[in-house]
Amino acid sequence: MNLDKAETGTLKKIFSPDNLIKILLFYRLLMSFMGEFVVSRMIHRLGDTSLYMRGTPIELFRNHGYRVFTDWVLLPRLIVSSVSSILHFRILVHLVFAMLAYYGIYKFLKAARTANTRMYYVLILMCFTPSFAIWSSLAGKEAFIVFSMGVICAEIIKFFKGEKVGFSVSLILAVYFITVIKFYYIPFLCVSLFYIFIRQHLRLQWYVDLLLLVLMFLCCIGVIYLYRYKIDNYAINKLHRIYSVSAKSTREPMFVQQFDFFRKMPVWIPISLWGPTLGECRLSVMHLCTFIESGFLFMVFIYMLHDVPIALYSHFRVFYQWLVLGMSSMMFVIFAQYVQGVMNSGAAIRYRTNIFIPLLCFAFAFTCVKDRMREKYEK
Repeated sequence: MNLDKAETGTLKKIFSPDNLIKILLFYRLLMSFMGEFVVSRMIHRLGDTSLYMRGTPIELFRNHGYRVFTDWVLLPRLIVSSVSSILHFRILVHLVFAMLAYYGIYKFLKAARTANTRMYYVLILMCFTPSFAIWSSLAGKEAFIVFSMGVICAEIIKFFKGEKVGFSVSLILAVYFITVIKFYYIPFLCVSLFYIFIRQHLRLQWYVDLLLLVLMFLCCIGVIYLYRYKIDNYAINKLHRIYSVSAKSTREPMFVQQFDFFRKMPVWIPISLWGPTLGECRLSVMHLCTFIESGFLFMVFIYMLHDVPIALYSHFRVFYQWLVLGMSSMMFVIFAQYVQGVMNSGAAIRYRTNIFIPLLCFAFAFTCVKDRMREKYEK
């Protein structure tokens, strides 16, 4: 009996939140080795890693001037090649960027650490998923964006916990990386940070606050509607050509007639988030593994959000912020994933890495609101 208690105590100590954070770090460093020495031999190419490590920062600056600081390809090339010119070995460069992404994840998990230990464990568990860990532990855009999303979503979680949100060097750097490297996520950035800034400085009645959120949501839809012809033209004329060159598992052209891109969204958005379809699992072991992983992630998200309808119905005045801000922000994030991941199952998994933390953020933010509501009623 005493032995069982001792063993239970040891297990709790080993798998305590503090230790799991450390285990996650070593796990991610291991994933850098997996990506470089195992995954790179199983797929056509390892993202844009080779491109980023090519050349030197001096050559890049000589050829492109100050544009290296404002171009979505040149900026990561400048930073990665600078690290590469110092460390020389590819695996060491990967480890540096694995640490960069880990810092963003650490900031997010630190902000999420509340009395709701069970849900906090779920967040850490999700960060161990192989595809997320591998792609964000390599020298590429994903490491920069995971760092940025982690830092930004840490502030979003603080807001939903009722804590004060402040600016920091890491937040400024995160906004800079997203603005330059992944402009697809600028609307998510603007919607989230603008609303948080307004709420931090103004006291609004709940119905005025709700009206502001609804107006922001309608603006999001309006932006997409305004650029519908350009988006549709890009989908028909360029999207398939881009991915047919870069990967073997590119799907057949699916956007042929005008506005097919929008008409087929209900079917293809879930697939762009899921990755490989059941039929594509026959292409390789990796396709099958990522299909199973997507099923696991889907079930965890269902678990995290299973009581949302009841909570919204019972306490709309409490949960409306989470609902409308989450819908506005996630609409742009998922729309960006649709554009980037619909044509190729491998690209879907790689780009899903970029939006993984925002999806976790708004799922966990719901528990933050529930905890604050519970504390209010207990008092």
